[in-house]
Formats: sequence, structure tokens, C-alpha cells
Amino acid sequence: MIARLLARLLLLPAALSCAAVCIALPVDEDVSAAVARNWVRYVIHQQGGWGMSKTATVQTEDPFLLDGETLAYLYRIVPSGYVVVPARRELSPVTAYSETTHLPSRENGGFFDLLQETLGDRMTGLSGPSADAKGGGGDPGAHPAWAYLSLPPADFETWLDDEDPEWESTGPMLETHWEQGWPFNLACPMGEEYRTFVGCTGLALAQLIRFHEWPRRGQGSISYWWAGDTHCGDVMDGLTIYANFMVPYNWALMPDTMNWETPAAQQAAVSQLCFNVAAAIRTDFSVCGSSASLSRATSALINYFDFEYGAREYPRFRYTDAAWFGLIKGEIDGGRPILYASTIHSMVCDGWREAVDMQQIHLNYGWGGDGDNWYSLDAIETSANPAAERMVAGIRPGSGVQTLVPALSVVREGSTAILSWGEGSLNPAAGFHVWRGSNESDRVRLTVLALAGFSEYVWIDQHAPSRGTSYWLEMMMGGVPSVWIGPMWLPPYTVADDPLQPIVGPNPFNPLTAVRFALPRDAQVRAVVYDLAGRRVETLIDAALPAGPQRLVWDGRDSSGRHAASGRYLLRLVVDGEPRTFKLTLTR
Repeated sequence: MIARLLARLLLLPAALSCAAVCIALPVDEDVSAAVARNWVRYVIHQQGGWGMSKTATVQTEDPFLLDGETLAYLYRIVPSGYVVVPARRELSPVTAYSETTHLPSRENGGFFDLLQETLGDRMTGLSGPSADAKGGGGDPGAHPAWAYLSLPPADFETWLDDEDPEWESTGPMLETHWEQGWPFNLACPMGEEYRTFVGCTGLALAQLIRFHEWPRRGQGSISYWWAGDTHCGDVMDGLTIYANFMVPYNWALMPDTMNWETPAAQQAAVSQLCFNVAAAIRTDFSVCGSSASLSRATSALINYFDFEYGAREYPRFRYTDAAWFGLIKGEIDGGRPILYASTIHSMVCDGWREAVDMQQIHLNYGWGGDGDNWYSLDAIETSANPAAERMVAGIRPGSGVQTLVPALSVVREGSTAILSWGEGSLNPAAGFHVWRGSNESDRVRLTVLALAGFSEYVWIDQHAPSRGTSYWLEMMMGGVPSVWIGPMWLPPYTVADDPLQPIVGPNPFNPLTAVRFALPRDAQVRAVVYDLAGRRVETLIDAALPAGPQRLVWDGRDSSGRHAASGRYLLRLVVDGEPRTFKLTLTR
């Protein structure tokens, strides 16, 4: 639950960029209560009800406090749902809401403790108290929606009747409510004692593939070395992860939800898809949280699941908020849910909404329905970590024609490309040639002699272009025209966002976490863990490292060997003088 909430709140803005002088715009309980009441009334006005009910009543919760400062107000809604109103008017007045989800009891301290801590971190960049804490909208710097949602009830009703305010919405599109654990992970490898999780990126991608109900059969296979589940502090033998994608996918056997009463055939169908997708993105499986790089999603969709080539990754820091929301709207309106990611969690964005000057998105978190709600995108840049949010958009299924020819798989390993394929189910081929090029007119044959005589083939291109390219197989049929398989896209070697491609996980963690990165050349590396007060906790390394993949582990202890306390920490990684900072959450 803690990891879920943290990932959810990471979609909130991290800080408010100010000019030389900032004026704080806090909100008291009266104003926030008006916002909650008016928001519920507005939803009922637009939809004709709240959830499954025609009416709804707002109940007040105590404000969330941190060191005496109010961070937000949470309002429970009867008969169901909630509204979260932030305590600063610089932020969107409705941080998040649900018409159906019930929040846990306040006795579940970890949930509310983390809510306080995370919101406190989000408001770090905002200035101190202002002279007037009771105002609604109209203040310079306030989100414009406060001007309407903080009105007295009678004035708000008049505004509703006179203005008929905007309400444009598409989605949610997904009907699945899958999660990473049992029985969705039945095909995942075993950890030291328990079965590992699917991983959030793999599960989100599996739900997207299930939404499109494509392909009927995958293509190719993959194998890679898994060092075993070492993230929980245990030591175990590794093994080779192997997945055969050339299996039929029976979409009719894959239900929207599963539980103990779900038939075994349905459990097997869903869990096999989840494992295949997780393996396709080379998931590092763990009981303490499986992890995988979002950057592998596009090539996995194209190479193994016969999706079109238009899918690509977008980092939010390169777009204005309006442009970012425009990308989301275009995808959702085109019938294409989005693979969406914060710094520690991947999910599916399957809806957008514009209401009372607020831009909202609907997220499917992959937690069995928990958290599948509407969240606001605030018009504030996430300056603390410009790469905090990313998405893979343009996800389209293939043309609908799948032939019984060999399924070609292409995987990049640094500057090399590894191609693999089988004989196929047509008449046996007289041989294969490998070709490379951006299109049919400029492709060049790479093989001198035809490859023949095997049921499975692996061929390595030692000089794959770093810019990315495509590969073809020419299947010679002996006296008749050749059959061409491809093109199969190989993504570029470098990632524009960060050439080191750093990955931190698990996060939150207990007791171990690690930062993985790739050095393009020999470099001086220093990695230090600090607490939020800036005190050094532990130095992980301060040395020269060779080019290639690296992994630095923090065991949750300080420099004296004592266990560090639960809470938030900063990992500062400096490579040849260029710093990068990551936030860590240690849970005990």
C-alpha cells in the first residue's frame, strides 16, 4: 500500500517555480470544504449522479499536518469515494478523487504517514504563510479553478445554472483490473521462498495488449540471464529466463479480474501473457519488487507482439503542460491507451477530462482496481526531477495479417544486434540471408553464405548502427520467389534523456536497493546517500570505474554499520563531475 500511494502521489507537481518574490497562497478548512462540496455537486450536475448513487454527502476529515503545517484536506464521500483538496491554491483544487474507492481507516498509520510526508515534499518549493489564508480564487498565482470551486453554495448553484461550465471527457477505456501478485504471477520465477512479482511495467503493458486483444500469436523468443532474487537480502542461484512468444493468445480466456474462484485455464492464460510481456522487457524479477526499463517497451511491442512501428517514448520535461495534455487527448481520442510512468511506477493512462479549468487523467495503476481513479495535472513544472513522468504513446496493433513464416526477433546488446528465428511452418526453406537497412530500397545483405540446416537460428551483427536500423530475413524457397520477413526495428543505442540509462530499484525498499547504469566510457564515479537535512549517511563508491554496466547497492545502513531509520533519502550519483539525484524511501 505504501509503494502504491507513493507512486500515485509522484504524479503531483514537485514544486512551484517562482520569480524573485513568491506569495504563498494557503487554504483553510472552510475553503477546502467548499471545494469538496462544490466538486461533488459539479460531478452530479454533469453526470446525473456520483458513482452508483444519485446523491452524495461530503464528510470532513481532519487536515493532514506536518510539523504544524497543513498539507491537504481529505474528504470522505457518502455513500462512496473521496476528494483530496491541497492546502495551497497554487495547486489544482482537486488533487485526486474517486466516486467508488474507499480509503483505509486512519488506524492504518503507514498510509497516512506517507501521505503527509509525500505532500510535504511536494510543497517544499512553495513559500511560507501569507497574510490572508482564507481567500478562494482571484489571487495572483492561484490556479484559476479556485475562483469557481470555492464559491458559497448558493453562488455556485447560480454559476452552474448560468454558465453551464465545461465538461469534456473520454474514458476510462480499460475494463481490466489486474495486479502483480497471485494469480497473475503464476508463470514468474520463484524467489528464495516466494514467487516473484510480474513488475509494474510488464503488467501495465500486458493490460494494454489485452485491451487491443492482439496478437493472436506472438513472434520470436527471448532468453537472458537472471541473477536471482537478491533484492530482499537473500542470496540465490540465478537462471536463464526463457520466453517463447510464438504461442497462441486466447483472449476469450482472459477475464477482467481474477480471484481464488477463477478457473485454472483462465489463470494460466493471463499469467502466461503477463510473464511473456515481463520477459520481453527483460524484467529483473523479485519478491521485493520486480523492475524493468520503460525504454524497452516499444521494441518489445514491435518485435515480439506484432504492434506497429509508431510507438515511441515521450519525456514530460520536453513539453509544456498544455502540449503534454494535448498528446494524451490525441491518443485517448484515437482509441489508444498510454503506457504512463512516474519515477518508480508504470501504469496505464486510459482517459482524459477537462472540467472547471482543470486537466485530469484517468490512471489504471495495476493494483486490482485500487487507485484506478481521476488525477489532476497541475500547470506547474516538476522542477525537482524533469524526467519524473514519461509515456509510451502511439501503441497500435498490427495490420491483422499474421502468416506462418519464421518469427524474427532482434535485440540490441550495446553495439551488437542479436537476431533469432525458427524454421517456420511453411515448406522448409532452402536457406536464409540477413539484410539491414532503413527501407527496402537501401537494404544491404549482411550474410555471405546462406544460413541453412537448423530448426532454430541465432545470428549476431557485430556492427549494428548506433542510430537504430531495421533488419529483414530473406527466406529462399528453392526455385520460387523468396519470402521476405521484416522489417524488424532495432532501437538506437543511446537514450536521449540520459546516456547512463540509470534505474533505481526497488523503491520503496527494505533492506536493499540498487542503482544500475551503463558507463559509455571509463569514468570517475562517486555515489553518496544523504538524509533530507543534507547529512551524509553512507558513501557507496568514490573511484574510477570501467566502461560498461554498473550496479551500486545500498544496504540501508549508515557509514557506522547501523540501520538507517525509515524515511526519505537522497542518492547523489556524480559521473565525471555531472551529478544526478534520486529519491529513495526506506521502510522498516
